[in-house]
Amino acid sequence: MTENLNYTDEEGVQFVMSIIKRFSYEEKDFVVAIERDKHHHEGKDCSCHEKGHTHTESEDSEEEALYVFEWSEGPEGGKLVSVNDGTLQQLNSILNELF
Repeated sequence: MTENLNYTDEEGVQFVMSIIKRFSYEEKDFVVAIERDKHHHEGKDCSCHEKGHTHTESEDSEEEALYVFEWSEGPEGGKLVSVNDGTLQQLNSILNELF
């Protein structure tokens, strides 16, 4: 069973993300996810996929875009937290091993 969580970016756009992999690095938990409903704008072009969360695939790639989030457990359950470019670079070797 795939776990789905909502992620809201800093502009308030909400995405439903499906967790496909969990891993830990330096005492923090991370997840790799895909966007469950990539075409939430019914075929219209949008820029919301370019902001607020980190792609591990290029935007013009035919492959499904993967997103990396820090996993934060709170009183209401799990929460997805965006990672900055520096953290993503630190995670690069782990991500290459996973995929």
